[in-house]
Order: sequence, then C-alpha cells, then structure tokens
Amino acid sequence: MTTRPATTTTARATTQSAASTTTAAKAATTAPRATTTTTSLGAVALPSPRRVVYIDYRDVDWSTPGNTVKSAVDAGFNVILLAFLLSNTPADFAQVWFRAGAAAQLAALSFAHSKGAVLMVSAGGSTDNPWAAFPDGTNYGTYVGQWAQQNNLDGVDFDIENFGSGFVAGKLSGDQLAQYLADASIAAKKYVKFVSHAPQAPYFGPVGASGIAFWPGTSGGYSGVEAKSGGAVDFYNVQFYNQGSTCYTTYAGLFASSASDCAVFPGTSVQEIVSYGVPLHKITVTKYLETGDASNGYVSAGVLNGFLGRAAAALGYRSGVACWAWASNSSSAWIAGVCGGGVC
Repeated sequence: MTTRPATTTTARATTQSAASTTTAAKAATTAPRATTTTTSLGAVALPSPRRVVYIDYRDVDWSTPGNTVKSAVDAGFNVILLAFLLSNTPADFAQVWFRAGAAAQLAALSFAHSKGAVLMVSAGGSTDNPWAAFPDGTNYGTYVGQWAQQNNLDGVDFDIENFGSGFVAGKLSGDQLAQYLADASIAAKKYVKFVSHAPQAPYFGPVGASGIAFWPGTSGGYSGVEAKSGGAVDFYNVQFYNQGSTCYTTYAGLFASSASDCAVFPGTSVQEIVSYGVPLHKITVTKYLETGDASNGYVSAGVLNGFLGRAAAALGYRSGVACWAWASNSSSAWIAGVCGGGVC
C-alpha cells in the first residue's frame, strides 16, 4: 500500500490530503424542484484551452457578485467556478450568487459568454459529505444540477473530498463510490451543459489494479468514475499539490512519472492517468496561486509555463490549467505568466 498523503493545513475549503477524513455531517436535503430554467443567451462552448479559477471568499464583492465575475473574466480566466454548494445550502461565493437574483445573474452570465467564458458552481468541499445527506448519487446530482440551472449557471464542478484509502466513503466501497459519483454526474448533466470534477491526483489508479497497490484500490478511483459515467464528465481539475513536499514539482513528476518526485504516489502523473483510460484533453492541471494557499506542491507561474510548453511539444497537452484560488491583486499576473506563449 502507498503511504498516506500529507495532511494539509491550508484554509482551502476543498483541499485535504487524499486519505484525510471528517466527521462533519450535513442535514438531509431533498432535491429542489426545477421551477425555473436558465435563460438562453445563445450557444456556448466549453473553452479550450481551459483557464479555470475557483472563487470562494477572498476578494469577493459581497453586494454585487457580478463585479467579481467580470474581474475574473477580464483577468483572463474562461471557466469561473463559484464555491461552494454544500449538501444543504450554498456557502461563500455561491451563496452571494444565489442572493443576487436572476437579473444580476443573467447580466454576469451574458458578460462571461460575450468573452467566451462559462460560469459553474463548485459543489462539495472538505466540510461536506454529500453521501450522508444524499445516499443515492442520482439524487445528489439532481440537487446540484437543478440548483445550477435555477441560478443561471452553465455547469457544475464536483469538488468532493473525505475519501478513505481504497476510495471509500461512509458505507460506500470503492466501486460503489465510483458509481455514486458517476450517477451524480449523469444526473447533473440533465440540467446543465458542463460537468467537471476536482479530484486529487492520488485518487486515480488503474481499474482492477493488482500487484502495485494504488491508493484507490481495485476500483480505480476516478478512473472508475470516468469508465462508469458514459462521457458525462467533461473535464477533471486534477489537484497536483498537498501530497508531499516534493510531489508534482518537476516536469517529470507532473507529466511523465510521478514516482520521480513523489515516491509515495507512483502512477499519478498526467501521462499515467491517461494510461488508465482518462482522455488527455479532460485533464486540467491544477495548482495554487499563492504560497500560503496550500501546504506543498507549489511551483511559480514561470516554472509551470515551462512545464506546459514541454508537455505541449511532447504530448500535445493543451487542455489548460486550473487555479486555487482567486485573488484580485495577483490572479491576472498568474494566468498571464502560466499561459504565456500560447500554452494555455
């Protein structure tokens, strides 16, 4: 068995070590009725390459959330994730968006679409255990998808944490959890155009793995989710950080062979995840913005730009990047530095 990922002390609501757990439980919530439908503002496509940013609580306009959305779009991001929708209530920026009302939501959505960007809600976070409130994955996906539809968003991002070794959660085995997340994705896709997930890199392994002990066990973790979801998941914002002081900090460790800089989690680089059946174009490399935003795995914008340039030449990787988390004074420079030279 691989060893436990390093436990993080970051303030991020969604970032914990792969093997961390929580005892927090949310009150059971039934899925809301679909009483409204997102107003059509014309066809919108998933941006490519993706430049993804999570907006949680930092540097948020609490009275006019559309201003924050516009700032993120103007900074150069084209997939804006509003964090977080918990199992029983929206929180942080998702709550501000909810309270803004349809007119303000549609105005911000129209602006984003005019710039080629899309808006999505991020559901989950490290304080949330959705399987406790929604034992059935389809019901959970329906709740999240309907909430996004009712609040005029293009999609949903499942940022689910608190899995145990073997990819287990609550009473769900590894295979059951993979099916739960696949069912949630399929259900949500009935109400929104785009669905993503935000797994940590060690959450991937080969389905039916034997011999080498991968952290998710025989379920394959998120490789199993991809196999079971029938294409419902459009992309994965894979968190390549918080797993050890040297993990995913070199080109080789991030893209070719994770064991080269992360011995505790072999087989979890981009190329290795692709070998488990996850399409290259669905993998979005996710890093954090400022050194205090996570515990380890940090690389500068310039270094990451170099990695992406090499990956584009060697692998044809042009899927893009994701960033935790929005900050008004540094996000624009970060995305410009990371994507310089047209690598994303």
